[in-house]
Amino acid sequence: MIEKVLTVGAYGFTADSFVKALRCAHVDLFLDIRARRGMRGSAYAFANASRLEAALGAAGIRYVAAKEVAPTEAVRDAQRSADEQAGIALGQAAAMGPALDPPFDMPAVFCMAQAAILSARTGQPESPATIRHMAGLKG
Repeated sequence: MIEKVLTVGAYGFTADSFVKALRCAHVDLFLDIRARRGMRGSAYAFANASRLEAALGAAGIRYVAAKEVAPTEAVRDAQRSADEQAGIALGQAAAMGPALDPPFDMPAVFCMAQAAILSARTGQPESPATIRHMAGLKG
């Protein structure tokens, strides 16, 4: 059973502080729902998918990529437009606006998280592709 779901972005963190924050919050599964797996700028290179997956794995946190539940391009465009109108610079928003409400298919996210938790608890880790299949997602 999922006890709680947290959301986090990489802005404002270093590689070490990001992993430390996740560990302090007792995160055991990181579900990456970004449509794009990289971030611009050397300060956030740690958040690029392969580096992030390695760092989380070293910290004992399971990483699962779930691009299928990412906000669509249209939703991201609407959020970008709302941020521009409000004078909010890229990466500086303190909260998501109505354009991202809801930002993704919550039932799919919960199904995927449940599948990942089940595999972690049984001691038989599943590949991300298998977890996506168990959750009924394509890919």
